[in-house]
Amino acid sequence: MIALSAKGLVDLDEQIADYVDHPDQSSDPRYAILTPRLLLSHQAGLLNWAYAYEDGILAFDHDPATRYSYSGAGMELAAQYAEAKTGQSFQDLAFAHVLTPAGVSDMSMGILADWTAGRVAMPMDADGVYRPIAELNESLARGDANGAADDLLTTVPAYAKLLVALIDSDRLTDEQISERERVETSIADDAIFQCPDLDWLTCPTRFGHSIGWQVYEYGDHKVIKHSGSDAGENAMVYFSPDTRNGAVILVNGANGWVIMTRFI
Repeated sequence: MIALSAKGLVDLDEQIADYVDHPDQSSDPRYAILTPRLLLSHQAGLLNWAYAYEDGILAFDHDPATRYSYSGAGMELAAQYAEAKTGQSFQDLAFAHVLTPAGVSDMSMGILADWTAGRVAMPMDADGVYRPIAELNESLARGDANGAADDLLTTVPAYAKLLVALIDSDRLTDEQISERERVETSIADDAIFQCPDLDWLTCPTRFGHSIGWQVYEYGDHKVIKHSGSDAGENAMVYFSPDTRNGAVILVNGANGWVIMTRFI
């Protein structure tokens, strides 16, 4: 989205209501407040997905722009805005403006593309049992999975190419880099992200969400990352723009988080 904004194709501070109707939210006056910036920095006031609500209907849990609350559904709304604004699919936009310029081809958002045939790792559940994709992720098997916030299919080498391009930043303007690295909303109060007070642990001086990334600041040193998990897989990607190193870690197991953190 930052790449699209830099080219004037979208506006990070534009109201998405002018382009996207939502069956469960459009009637709420708070829907008019939503912008791509709020959605992508998880300030939309929404829970993660509709299934997080007792009635299964996506609604505002709190007012937008008041605090951090991770929402995959909000990311999907941002993607729908980009599609409506440009008239192109989210997948086409990603390849045209980010992936193809970075030399990345083996990547797909929510679709089992042709290149994935015979190459998809079988997920393992928390009990150590391998489970078929169709059993753990019906929407991905059907071909209608969420593409902006979930179900990214890729390989370690493919994502590494993207990571190298992000570290080099050759195709990024100073404005794009600033948007990527600027903390829009703090996540320090979220219990999941709180840093324990331990003598041997160096906690960040500031950390939160930028546009699409988590940013951890240690004085002048920054680490930018995102992660993902599902019923049978875990993933972690991080890089430091100042030390110019990073890692791409994909694990086909529900308990992979333990392995990844020990590795890091």
